[in-house]
Order: sequence, then C-alpha cells, then structure tokens
Amino acid sequence: MTTPRKVSPLVVILGHVCIDENTIEGRFYRSWGSPAMYVAAYYAREYGVKTHIISEYGADFTEYIRDFTLMAIEPKGDDTLIYNNNIENGHRTQFCPNPEDSLPVQLDEAMTKLIACADIFIVAPDIPNYSDVYMREAISYTKRGCKKILMPQGLLREIDGTLVSRGVLKNPDIVGPFDVTIISDEDIDSAVETAKLWSEKYTNTAIIVTRAKNGAALLKNGNTINIPTEHPLNDSEIINPVGAGDMFSAEVAMKLFEGLSMEKSIQSAHVSTARILTSRSQQNL
Repeated sequence: MTTPRKVSPLVVILGHVCIDENTIEGRFYRSWGSPAMYVAAYYAREYGVKTHIISEYGADFTEYIRDFTLMAIEPKGDDTLIYNNNIENGHRTQFCPNPEDSLPVQLDEAMTKLIACADIFIVAPDIPNYSDVYMREAISYTKRGCKKILMPQGLLREIDGTLVSRGVLKNPDIVGPFDVTIISDEDIDSAVETAKLWSEKYTNTAIIVTRAKNGAALLKNGNTINIPTEHPLNDSEIINPVGAGDMFSAEVAMKLFEGLSMEKSIQSAHVSTARILTSRSQQNL
C-alpha cells in the first residue's frame, strides 16, 4: 500500500491567463479566468501551494497577480486575453475578441529550469495557438516522476471571428507524452468514444472524461471504468459552474502526486468539486 506524500509539490503550468467577463443568469462580473488560473487559485486556497504560470499577460492583469507567480516578469502591452462567458438556463456561449493578445511564451532558461524541477507539470491552453512542437519541447524538460497533465480545452476550441465553438483535437498524438489527459463531454462530441480510441493508441496515457452529474469515465488501454459522483448535484444547487472542470483536474493531479490511485484521485476530485460548486464562500468572485 502506497503511503500518501505530505510534502508540497512544485507546480508549473504552461497555459494562458485571461480576464473573464461573465454574465451568469443575468448577473455580470469581471475577474481573472482561464484553466491555469483556476488551478492556481485552487492550489493556493486548498493546499497553500504557490503555482508558477508561464503565460503572456497585459498591464490590465497586474491587479490579479497574487498567490501565484507569473514567469513573464513584465506585461506585454496593455491588454490581456479576454473571454466573454454568457450563461443562461445552464447553457454557455463564449466569445473571445482578442486572441492575438496572448501568444505562446518563448521558453527561456529560467522557465526550462523551473519545468525541470516540477513535481506537477500542467499544460492548459485557453485558445488553440499552442503547436505540438511547442508543447513537446516543454514536456521534454520534465524530470522522471513528474506528473504530466494535459488539459486540452483550449486546443478543442475554434474561434470564428469572436465566437468560440467546439472543435476537434487536430493532432491527437500530443496526448501520448502525458501521464493524464482530462477532457469534458462538453468540449468534444462523442467524448467517451473518442477518448477510448485515444487510450487504445496512447497506452501510457490515462484519459479522463468528466460528465458533470454523471461523474467521470476513466479510459486506459481501451478499457472504460465509470466513476460516479457520490452525490450528483441538481442545477439549482450549483452557485457558479465556471472553472469546475479545472478545479477537478487540479485535485486529480494533486492526489496522484500524493500517491493515490487514479480511481481514488477521481473520487477525491468529485467530492472537492461538489463542495466548491455549492459553497458561495469558495467562489473567487
């Protein structure tokens, strides 16, 4: 039996930061956003872990820099990547008016040395401008035993003008170098079936498909294990769904680092995500 580790991990995220302009059932608010930021905020709040994020950002983002480190020391221009999220009757529509304001960061020596020391390395793009070559270069610096997590939500998006819609993973081979890839059934059509094909081809990678109140599916070597959530939430119980999948992914990565099995890590993520979704005090709004 593996004894869970009690030390804090070094967490590095390669992923965009953005500013979210959210209208949720008629209520508007503006805050930081992106998978990278939700993961960083989760680790700071739940574990007291300060995360390192590799991303471009604008001068308008500096007010949000706390409890994490941005490896790009100076802002690049005035404007940060913007996402407009409109949620009405549980349905989300997204717009991204300025994808050109967040390009992949050129990895310098300080960044590559940090990646080389990471215990958890997460790649979490928010828009589809990370090339396979770029991501593979970043992964190549990781040490043996590092938990390598792909959150490909941004790679599964298409931006037509400003409207953000579901797309496809243009080169699924990027799944192969990671220990775990986590997607949502909202991100891609036939998500479980697609993940099964990936797991058959990339046998060293576990694929997790989150399915909201239906729990999650774990796929490995073409085999599917359904892991239900113990207490499925009704829509009326959820205060704010934004970032739920990102926080789920963060908990999975942490529990894997601590030495838990994949199944127990997913079960822990179900519990923590449900607690956050139903607790106003846990929302960073």
